[in-house]
Amino acid sequence: RASPAVFPPPPASPRGLLAPGSLPPAPTFYPSLEEFADPVAYITAITPAAARFGICKIVPPRAAKWAPPAVLDDEATEFSTRLQPIHMLSTRVGANELFIVRLREFYRSHLDPAAPTPPSLDRGRNFPPRIRLRDGAPRYVDLYSLFHAVAARGGHRLVAAGPGNPSGLPQQPQHQHNGWELVADAVFGRLADAHQRRHVAAPLRAVYLRYLADYEDFCAGVRAREAREGGEAGEEPAAKRWRSAGVARFPVKGVEARESVCRVCELPGNKQSVKLCDGCDQAFHFSCVREREQVDPCLWFCARCDPHLGADFGYFDGERFTLADYRRLANALKYEFFDRGCNSGSGGGEAGGAAKPTVAQVEEAYWNILEKGDRALYINYGSDLDTTVVGSGFPRIDHIQPHASGADAPPPRARAPEPASAVIDLDALPSPPADSDVEADTAPLPSVEKFVDRYQRSPWNLNIFPNLCGMLFDCLSSELQGVSIPWLYVGMMFSSFCWHVEDSNMFSINYMHHGEGKMWYGCPGGIEAANFEAAFRAAVPHLFDAQPDLLYNLITMANPALLSSLGAKVYRTVQMPGDFIITFPQAYHGGFSLGFNYAEAVNFATMDWLPYARAASYRYGLFKKPPVFSFEELIYRLVKWPLLTRRFSKHELRLLTSEFSKCLADEQTNRDRLRTLRTHPFPSQSRAVSSCRNCRQPCFFSVVRVTVPNPPAISTTPAPAAAPRRPHLYLCPRDAALLLSREEYRGKMRLLLRVEPREMERRFRELRVALEKPGAR
Repeated sequence: RASPAVFPPPPASPRGLLAPGSLPPAPTFYPSLEEFADPVAYITAITPAAARFGICKIVPPRAAKWAPPAVLDDEATEFSTRLQPIHMLSTRVGANELFIVRLREFYRSHLDPAAPTPPSLDRGRNFPPRIRLRDGAPRYVDLYSLFHAVAARGGHRLVAAGPGNPSGLPQQPQHQHNGWELVADAVFGRLADAHQRRHVAAPLRAVYLRYLADYEDFCAGVRAREAREGGEAGEEPAAKRWRSAGVARFPVKGVEARESVCRVCELPGNKQSVKLCDGCDQAFHFSCVREREQVDPCLWFCARCDPHLGADFGYFDGERFTLADYRRLANALKYEFFDRGCNSGSGGGEAGGAAKPTVAQVEEAYWNILEKGDRALYINYGSDLDTTVVGSGFPRIDHIQPHASGADAPPPRARAPEPASAVIDLDALPSPPADSDVEADTAPLPSVEKFVDRYQRSPWNLNIFPNLCGMLFDCLSSELQGVSIPWLYVGMMFSSFCWHVEDSNMFSINYMHHGEGKMWYGCPGGIEAANFEAAFRAAVPHLFDAQPDLLYNLITMANPALLSSLGAKVYRTVQMPGDFIITFPQAYHGGFSLGFNYAEAVNFATMDWLPYARAASYRYGLFKKPPVFSFEELIYRLVKWPLLTRRFSKHELRLLTSEFSKCLADEQTNRDRLRTLRTHPFPSQSRAVSSCRNCRQPCFFSVVRVTVPNPPAISTTPAPAAAPRRPHLYLCPRDAALLLSREEYRGKMRLLLRVEPREMERRFRELRVALEKPGAR
């Protein structure tokens, strides 16, 4: 009888699964027909109440008959996607990813370089490749599940022998598919018929023999040897743990011990004093490794490569789809996941058949995957698609896009009843409709030709929404993608938008055109945003150690119920087609799609946002994150704008005056500091706005140019490889006064003024006069 392959069970989750469905709901607002006619006034009116939740939902009134026509052609609309590893968004290395790390290390350590090896096997992270079965369904082979399914049946030799042959003797190839068909059922769920099982079993067997058979034999040998020897005396616990996993670290064949240079101190060391990282092969002195990076004698990764820290974690480039192809793939994924029993953990596949999973079942399945990490799941997500290239879901004035009609036209959703009163009391807000009560209206949409003019000029059309009266981006010199130009988002079930705040803490508005809905979670800004960050750090401290700017990268999800238990205020809502979602300044939010859908989003800003923008600008400097636009430039252009007094009220002008006075005070303070370093101001000859080499922030009012032959590496952020080395170093006045106070730089600094002090003072006086004018609103 063949020795069964044994692999240690996945580690138990340190916490039980929490139910995000128990979170309090975010408010839903139902404007009247008159309120819906002026979106800026309506959003301004509900902001004091709704901002306490971070996010809110706005449902257009029935009387408005809001149903924008379908303008995206399913066959002509083509877009690129990003491939999201859903199982790694929360636990960077769950049981599944840890298995891949061990498998990769086995091939690196034990295979003879001269022997034939699987394709894509190298000393990087391209192995093992993501393997997709080309059988018309979105089936990626999960090597972890495949390994355990075969191990549960005694190993690949017993599987090949078939269920009716316990002796393990080899059989003819035509009989070997019986055992692999059972494995296919275990890996992919209940397949439709015997023909499909045979069609999947053959390539599944080939994948296993190519990538996993050698590892199975090695694991069996290690466990058998340990059973005979009873373990080695004095072995470190970490070494014993990795040995029990079937990964004992031996020298890589073909690699000789050599003197290496430590990556930390850049001093040489020999094989007795340095350790090679098993991820990047860089050398590190034992004394240079911090305590949290204790060297494992069997398998060790530096902080950059450690899969538990995930410092180099990110999304992959996905495939390119048409809207029709993406819809078919999304529907097939949901069918495979629920109707075929692939989701045995959440009960979604128990009934089988055509029963549509509820929102609660999809939500439970999503967090099961994220929390356990024992199933590899990659999702193609069309995110941040430029509507000037791909097309907008709204009709635009510049051109009329080709449209779908008939059965392909996205239907409007049925509306929940509107409140009788137009005055909304947060304590008496209507409850969101139950998941089972939301049904789609199958009535066809009105034709584009009849109603396109109405929706082209509607203030709720996101192509013109950021430039409405009362918005701030009208004064910018250029349009910004995602800020003043909408982005399109095409998603399928589980495609995720991870926890984040909008750029520069801006407002955002998201409209869903068509699909099965999105789950949203949100947290209010201000002090609650700080509480959220503290809770997030407590939930995943190891990820913050590797990436202090983790929340700026949009690659991490944490269970909102867990964050709520750690002190954050988190609210939940479901967006359906026809709904608007508003996120408020500094409000953290995240979520995922419940099925195929496409939505459109854009940022906007009002005068109430300016204090949040200043806080974001200061924070970006600390994390060396370049902003999408200069806050100082926005303030100055607003002050110079001829339409300023006609567009904004007296209260809004007071907010602008306050922020402009703070900019003037900061600029004057920094210039006074530079004066003590004998730095003389000169008018700038360049119209371009330079960025500070240290904090990466644009220097709009002034910039310090330092003349040095070899600019010092003040910033830890490497400069682009293609950027030539110039004899000038540009710094903002604040960092120049703090970093360049040494004697050798005195006389080599020049303060270049883009805006003269007299001009700034004149603009400030004009603003004060406009504010005090009796006719001001």
